[in-house]
Amino acid sequence: MPTYDELQQKVKEFEVQEEIFRTIIQQMEQLYAQVASSQSEIEKKNEAIEEEKGKLQAILKNIADALVVVNPGGRVILANSVFCDFFNADVNAVHNAHISEVIDNIELVKTILDVIEEPERTIMKQIQLQDGCFIKNTSSSILLDDLLLGVVSTFRDVTIEVQMDKMKTDFISTVSHELRTPLTSVLGFANIIKKRLEEVIFPVIDDGEARV
Repeated sequence: MPTYDELQQKVKEFEVQEEIFRTIIQQMEQLYAQVASSQSEIEKKNEAIEEEKGKLQAILKNIADALVVVNPGGRVILANSVFCDFFNADVNAVHNAHISEVIDNIELVKTILDVIEEPERTIMKQIQLQDGCFIKNTSSSILLDDLLLGVVSTFRDVTIEVQMDKMKTDFISTVSHELRTPLTSVLGFANIIKKRLEEVIFPVIDDGEARV
């Protein structure tokens, strides 16, 4: 049978173990509270991100121009539906594809890659495609301080504007030519009349009457 001292020792050991368990439980409760708080913060941040993502998607959807954003490696990280329709790209396959795999035009691809190589540049070009369409492209870098995050490019079909401008130029040229032709004839006849007046009429009348 255990002695009194042995029982006392057992009680002390039990109390120590109890205190250890109590401390562990408190620490676990604190850890759980921190995890729950972190989880709540993460959920709030995810909700904020989703909200901003929704706003961004709405903005992209309502942009009339084709728009694409590529990372410094030239891979697509964002593109609106207008861009996919513009270049006949699969909206589900365009993400993370290299821009050269999406745009089948060497000059347009080169413009984007040139901005990646020289982020301080903004390049604006008007290019005629093989089908005769004219494309106006603007490419500029996205910088955070001096860190290049990517390049944003917009594309607009300006075929109608180019055709209208050509029609205007052709019209002005034609009108100018048509007006210039009869005017030359009139001036020629006027010079002939003037010459005949000076040679035939003016010599036989008084100079004062001739001036009148």
